[in-house]
Amino acid sequence: MNVKRVVSGLVLFPMVAILLIFGNQYIVDIAISAIAILSIHEFYKAFRTGNKANPVNWLGYIAAGMISLIHILPRALDFKNNRNIVAN
Repeated sequence: MNVKRVVSGLVLFPMVAILLIFGNQYIVDIAISAIAILSIHEFYKAFRTGNKANPVNWLGYIAAGMISLIHILPRALDFKNNRNIVAN
Protein backbone atom coordinates (compact mmCIF):
# COMPACT_ATOMS: atom_id res chain seq x y z
CA MET A 1 0.00 0.00 0.00
CA ASN A 2 1.31 3.43 -0.90
CA VAL A 3 1.75 5.41 2.33
CA LYS A 4 1.73 8.75 0.50
CA ARG A 5 -1.77 8.12 -0.87
CA VAL A 6 -3.12 7.04 2.51
CA VAL A 7 -1.71 10.08 4.31
CA SER A 8 -2.98 12.48 1.65
CA GLY A 9 -6.40 10.85 1.85
CA LEU A 10 -6.46 11.19 5.64
CA VAL A 11 -5.54 14.86 5.36
CA LEU A 12 -7.79 15.80 2.44
CA PHE A 13 -10.92 13.90 3.50
CA PRO A 14 -11.73 16.17 6.48
CA MET A 15 -11.03 19.26 4.37
CA VAL A 16 -13.42 18.10 1.65
CA ALA A 17 -16.05 17.10 4.24
CA ILE A 18 -15.90 20.55 5.87
CA LEU A 19 -16.14 22.20 2.45
CA LEU A 20 -19.20 20.16 1.50
CA ILE A 21 -20.92 20.75 4.84
CA PHE A 22 -20.23 24.46 5.32
CA GLY A 23 -19.58 25.73 1.78
CA ASN A 24 -22.15 27.62 -0.24
CA GLN A 25 -23.55 26.33 -3.52
CA TYR A 26 -21.03 27.99 -5.84
CA ILE A 27 -17.95 27.12 -3.79
CA VAL A 28 -19.05 23.48 -3.65
CA ASP A 29 -19.65 23.44 -7.42
CA ILE A 30 -16.18 24.85 -8.09
CA ALA A 31 -14.58 22.37 -5.67
CA ILE A 32 -16.37 19.41 -7.26
CA SER A 33 -15.34 20.66 -10.69
CA ALA A 34 -11.70 20.85 -9.59
CA ILE A 35 -11.90 17.33 -8.15
CA ALA A 36 -13.47 16.10 -11.41
CA ILE A 37 -10.68 17.69 -13.47
CA LEU A 38 -8.02 16.06 -11.28
CA SER A 39 -9.82 12.72 -11.52
CA ILE A 40 -10.16 12.84 -15.29
CA HIS A 41 -6.47 13.75 -15.53
CA GLU A 42 -5.59 10.59 -13.58
CA PHE A 43 -7.96 8.58 -15.78
CA TYR A 44 -6.32 9.82 -18.98
CA LYS A 45 -2.88 9.28 -17.49
CA ALA A 46 -3.77 5.62 -16.86
CA PHE A 47 -4.79 5.21 -20.50
CA ARG A 48 -1.60 6.86 -21.76
CA THR A 49 0.68 4.56 -19.74
CA GLY A 50 -1.04 1.44 -21.01
CA ASN A 51 -1.27 2.57 -24.65
CA LYS A 52 -4.68 0.92 -24.78
CA ALA A 53 -6.76 3.78 -26.10
CA ASN A 54 -6.53 7.39 -27.18
CA PRO A 55 -9.47 9.24 -25.60
CA VAL A 56 -10.43 12.78 -26.57
CA ASN A 57 -8.75 14.66 -23.71
CA TRP A 58 -10.00 18.19 -24.31
CA LEU A 59 -13.63 17.09 -24.35
CA GLY A 60 -13.30 15.41 -20.96
CA TYR A 61 -11.61 18.43 -19.42
CA ILE A 62 -14.32 20.76 -20.73
CA ALA A 63 -17.09 18.47 -19.45
CA ALA A 64 -15.45 18.26 -16.02
CA GLY A 65 -15.04 22.03 -15.93
CA MET A 66 -18.68 22.62 -16.85
CA ILE A 67 -19.75 21.06 -13.54
CA SER A 68 -19.03 24.40 -11.89
CA LEU A 69 -21.72 26.03 -14.08
CA ILE A 70 -24.47 23.59 -13.14
CA HIS A 71 -26.39 26.10 -11.01
CA ILE A 72 -25.77 29.14 -13.21
CA LEU A 73 -26.81 27.95 -16.66
CA PRO A 74 -30.30 26.58 -15.84
CA ARG A 75 -31.39 29.99 -14.54
CA ALA A 76 -30.04 31.75 -17.62
CA LEU A 77 -31.68 29.28 -20.00
CA ASP A 78 -35.07 29.04 -18.27
CA PHE A 79 -37.31 29.71 -21.26
CA LYS A 80 -40.57 28.49 -19.69
CA ASN A 81 -40.71 31.19 -17.03
CA ASN A 82 -39.08 33.95 -19.06
CA ARG A 83 -41.68 36.68 -19.57
CA ASN A 84 -39.70 38.46 -22.28
CA ILE A 85 -40.34 35.76 -24.90
CA VAL A 86 -43.25 36.55 -27.19
CA ALA A 87 -45.58 33.59 -27.68
CA ASN A 88 -46.82 32.88 -31.20
